[in-house]
This record gives sequence, structure tokens and C-alpha cells, in this order.
Amino acid sequence: MTTEFVAQKAASAAANLHEAGLADLVDIRIGDAMATLVRDVPHPIDLILLDASKGLYLDILRLLEPALRQGGLVVSDRADLDGGDGGRASAYLDYLSNPANGYRMAAITTEALGQRFAHDVAVRA
Repeated sequence: MTTEFVAQKAASAAANLHEAGLADLVDIRIGDAMATLVRDVPHPIDLILLDASKGLYLDILRLLEPALRQGGLVVSDRADLDGGDGGRASAYLDYLSNPANGYRMAAITTEALGQRFAHDVAVRA
């Protein structure tokens, strides 16, 4: 399951999945994630990939968290690089970094096409 706010991006994703022979495995939902992810969420969730408005990361995680299995992964585009969100991205990082919330977290860097990308990865303990 994936959700995309921009219909054209969702159409591109659907075309890519079709070309890869994976279209039957992915439910693409179009619209605001906080609305599209409240219904018919699969259980359990193995992976939550966050690459949207960084200020929504914690809200989306909390929405999906009841379905995230033990050992499930939360991967996000680097949450601390956005700024100007009233501290919401830092609240997300603080939440994942606090062992009382049940996660083990690390920051990683990947490289592709000559560019470096920073990500936050957490495993639900």
C-alpha cells in the first residue's frame, strides 16, 4: 500500500509498477495520507517508508503504528533537514530515539547517481 497526494505522481508510480510486473501487489491511494491511511490498513505492516512532508512523519507513524509488527522497519527521508515546521520533525526523531517508545534507531547515508542521501531507520523492538 502506498499513498500519494499528487495524482500525476500516483499515475507514474502505477505505470512503473505495471512495467515491473508488480502492479497487483500494490494498492495506490491518492490523496492526503492522513485520510487515505485510516481505512483498510493491512495487518501486520512490515515497512513504513516516509518521504512526504516531514512535519507529518510522527502523525503518520502514530496512525500506522498499531499495525507495525515487532521487528518492522520505519525508514524516512532525513527528518532533521527540513526546518521551519515548528519542531514537528524533531518531535518525530525524539519519539523514535526514545527507547521507551519501542524503537532502535540509526541514521544512514546512501549514495546513488553521484549524490548522497541521508535517512533515518528505526526497528520496532
